[in-house]
Amino acid sequence: MFLIAPYVKQDPKFLRPAEVDELVADPSKARDVLGWNPAVSFEELVAMMVTAEESSFDDAGR
Repeated sequence: MFLIAPYVKQDPKFLRPAEVDELVADPSKARDVLGWNPAVSFEELVAMMVTAEESSFDDAGR
């Protein structure tokens, strides 16, 4: 087994928590400046995520 510790140093100031309490985004600048619009609505995204999660249970035999 290769040990990475002797070769890599971590600086705690660059670490971030694994779970972020709140993520907030505002795509208005991308829309206004770049003319970008999402191809998938929020509702569609949630449905895709739920479907993927459900299929992972099916694949695991649960």
